[in-house]
Amino acid sequence: MNGKAKSTRRFEALRHLRNSVIPTLPGSSHAHVLRVCWEDAYTTDDNVQQFDTTKDQIAAVSLLHPRTVQKCLSEMEKGGVILTKKVGEGNRGSVRIITGHPYRRGDAPPPQAHDRGGVVSQRGGVVSHRGGTRYTLSEQNKGGRLS
Repeated sequence: MNGKAKSTRRFEALRHLRNSVIPTLPGSSHAHVLRVCWEDAYTTDDNVQQFDTTKDQIAAVSLLHPRTVQKCLSEMEKGGVILTKKVGEGNRGSVRIITGHPYRRGDAPPPQAHDRGGVVSQRGGVVSHRGGTRYTLSEQNKGGRLS
């Protein structure tokens, strides 16, 4: 396969992640971790996006704390976005695959409100925080209040 076909396939995979996978993720940290993983991924002979980047390497690039990166990786695995093929040993990172499947919320814990602008609730409404109280979008719009 020539370089142009490989490049085209890689950008098709990126478009798919941008349009179908990233909008389903619970937060912007997850999207950022997935983007870093995709940048480090390589395409195998059977057309699979695979990466072996460690959580510390991802944290250094994404400027997130390693525990946050680990939490994002775990939640994305529970949600079906990535799959661990081989667990890492010593200084080697786990070999993981980017599945290309949207995030499944039923298999993962509910999203936490750690990202700016609120998070998507399991019912699909956007949740924001005002003075420590959680409001759904429909509750915010009651009485003419818009946010």
